[in-house]
Amino acid sequence: MKIVFIENYVAAREVFSLYLSQKGYTIDVYSEPDEEVLTKIIYDIESQATLLLLVDYKLPIMNGLDTIEYLKGTCSKLNLNNTYILTNYPALVDPHKLKTVGCKLAQKPVTLAEIDSFIGKATEELPK
Repeated sequence: MKIVFIENYVAAREVFSLYLSQKGYTIDVYSEPDEEVLTKIIYDIESQATLLLLVDYKLPIMNGLDTIEYLKGTCSKLNLNNTYILTNYPALVDPHKLKTVGCKLAQKPVTLAEIDSFIGKATEELPK
């Protein structure tokens, strides 16, 4: 199963990528959700290859919440219980839109233990 991480901060991408790959996970890391990236993510979600989706809120092209809203409208198999918006400033995230989209919010800095917890919750939901 794959973990998808969209984050414009290089150091965070590198740390999470190294950590998760050392734990045996496949991780796709992107700096922004351009058309090519979204097409690949949609394919992975629809083929049920994606276990966890982590999206930074503040991104260059569109914010993370808009990205998840787009994926929600496009992907019938997107599991919003395993989809997280990551932000340093939770107050910037529109609570009504967050509720409407249905994903979870995690405040940065997100620790490796929190990532492990997200993965644990996501794997519990896998069909046995």
